[in-house]
Amino acid sequence: MALAPLAVSIGEPAGIGPDLILQAYQERVARQLPVFCVFGDAAFLAARAKRLGYEFEIEATTPDAAIDVFERALPVFDLGHRIEDQPGVLSPLAANMVIDAIRDGVASIFA
Repeated sequence: MALAPLAVSIGEPAGIGPDLILQAYQERVARQLPVFCVFGDAAFLAARAKRLGYEFEIEATTPDAAIDVFERALPVFDLGHRIEDQPGVLSPLAANMVIDAIRDGVASIFA
């Protein structure tokens, strides 16, 4: 039986959390990281990855399918919130996504 993927909250979009997630995915093989699924906004992560110069794919998927996706793309459980990629600029619009990412990530562990 395969282990379930780790649930990772996107964190504060204006902060370094998304950058660290993208860096972790970039270095997943070298660091022998387990499969993880990000809970957040796939389009936001794609924009941030482009800003940082990463060239890997980001794929909206379900936590259950993350195991199949992880080798070829960063799996993201898209919560439906659309946040602009503006590092360092706080937005009250991000609050609901951050809360939903934590709530849904925890819920996925017990599903």
